[in-house]
Amino acid sequence: VVKKHIDAIRQLKQKGFKVCTCTGRPMNLVEELNILDLIEWDSHVTGNGSFVYDKDYHLIHQETISEASAQAIFDFAKKNNLSVMGMGTVFIVTQLDQAQKDIIDFFHFKNIEEREPVQSDTFSNLVLGYSQDTKEKLEKANIDGIEPVYMPHCIDIKRAGISKYQGIKVLMDTFGYGHHDYLAFGDSYIDLEMLENAKMGVVMDNGDPRLKEKIDHVAPASSEAGLYIYLKQHHFID
Repeated sequence: VVKKHIDAIRQLKQKGFKVCTCTGRPMNLVEELNILDLIEWDSHVTGNGSFVYDKDYHLIHQETISEASAQAIFDFAKKNNLSVMGMGTVFIVTQLDQAQKDIIDFFHFKNIEEREPVQSDTFSNLVLGYSQDTKEKLEKANIDGIEPVYMPHCIDIKRAGISKYQGIKVLMDTFGYGHHDYLAFGDSYIDLEMLENAKMGVVMDNGDPRLKEKIDHVAPASSEAGLYIYLKQHHFID
């Protein structure tokens, strides 16, 4: 499966397409996936649009959660006896409880540091374990400057107004393309804005069912070489 996906991406590059990663993971967690050396990527949008890098890994754009908003989330969590996972320039968890262990297992995260935040930490994502009670309490807290995304397994909190699509707009400006002149594949509900704004947005069949209710194009599951199959069926590659 991985080999087919790599072959598909290399064929796209040979045909003149620019290929980019676009992920909720900040760069230090992208590196854990061991994909950066497999392809000559043209850019990277990481941290759900908080960080944008060029092909040489130079940071060209950054908009992270403000220090005041991040502190408010950590204070909210402490008040409600919740653990917070923080991603950005660091990867930390305030308490390795069962909710956070489940999130780590689901995303196959590695090398997390268990500690409280310090002033020098910068965060693109703050993650809480999901429960209806936590969701309701967070909404009532009405913390400025943040936007929670409610996932089946966690609450992913990002800076308000930041998204993968906003990061892609930075890339489109850098490349000299229109803001909608891209093809995107996604599987998480946080990908909705990116897919809706693409010239062609495609949801993977193993993706969040809410995406498939709103996005017309569906590719086979990632585990079934869905990216390769979709690109081949639609004549993007041979």
